[in-house]
Amino acid sequence: MKSKLNRYRKLSHLPPERISEEMGIGLWELYKLLKIWIRQGIFPKNYKPYLELKKRLEPDPAHSKELFENYKYLRAQGLSLDDIATILEKRPERIERFDERWFAELYAQGLEPEKIADEMGLSEAEVLNLQASFLENEKKKKEKDEQIAQSNRRYALDLYEKIGPNFENKDDFIILDLEGVQNPDEILEIAAIDLDGNELLNTLVRPSHQIGYHVSKLTGISDSMARKGMSLYKAMRLLKKIGHKKTFLCWGIDYDEILIERAIKRSGIRIDYDLACAQHLHMGVVDSPKQIALYKAYGGEHQSHRALDDCKMLLHVLKEDFKELSKNEGTLL
Repeated sequence: MKSKLNRYRKLSHLPPERISEEMGIGLWELYKLLKIWIRQGIFPKNYKPYLELKKRLEPDPAHSKELFENYKYLRAQGLSLDDIATILEKRPERIERFDERWFAELYAQGLEPEKIADEMGLSEAEVLNLQASFLENEKKKKEKDEQIAQSNRRYALDLYEKIGPNFENKDDFIILDLEGVQNPDEILEIAAIDLDGNELLNTLVRPSHQIGYHVSKLTGISDSMARKGMSLYKAMRLLKKIGHKKTFLCWGIDYDEILIERAIKRSGIRIDYDLACAQHLHMGVVDSPKQIALYKAYGGEHQSHRALDDCKMLLHVLKEDFKELSKNEGTLL
């Protein structure tokens, strides 16, 4: 299974425009993915490609607000977008987005096109064009969200049937959580429980290099703690013993897949496994097109980012999701 993260890593040496083209996504989506991966601890907060995109796509809020207010003043005077772009020394396409932003603000207030035209210093025909574009974009957003939601619902139902409404096939699944370090990517901690909540594996894994500050701060695992961990070879032997030919149920699978595959390569211990995403299932159950953090799905205020704690949280969320599916007789319609 190829993940977006795997794909990004192979392309990360290229300019962002080329990366987005190769991955078939826009720059804004690429930026959001980087933000998610940084939040997950996969990249550091000072990751240069992320900071460069952030500067391009999310200018300083104070400066952006001032720029927007200047744009509104000039637009209300009847100046064209090209003239405003010249005065404000900004690209015309960015000023054009201000047109859409201002229209959206006024439209949200329930103003009629005639009133919006007066506010923006535009003709009614220009405002009607903005309205048509706005409504079309809103329609596309809703259609995209619905496509994602349908995909999530299908995934949830498929996994529900594979595990069984009452966990009939629980022996085929293991709840797995990994904490990792980057550069290179290595397993730092590994925990696994079965669907009855029994602990199968819980150990720190000794990395080959120093733990970065952001990983240590996120997990609470220090270098001195990690040095006392199990060797990767021994940890992988234990993982194979409990997980060979089974499905690892994780909360998000992109980074877990990278960690497992690299650990297999480094240790030489081949494990035949599948991956299933409990986060994806949960998104289908709650009908959300957006990714949801484990602690939020659990109903908590924070996440410890310790592997065994996260396994237990995942099992709790999974049971609640199955209760909801059971109420609806295994449907999400």
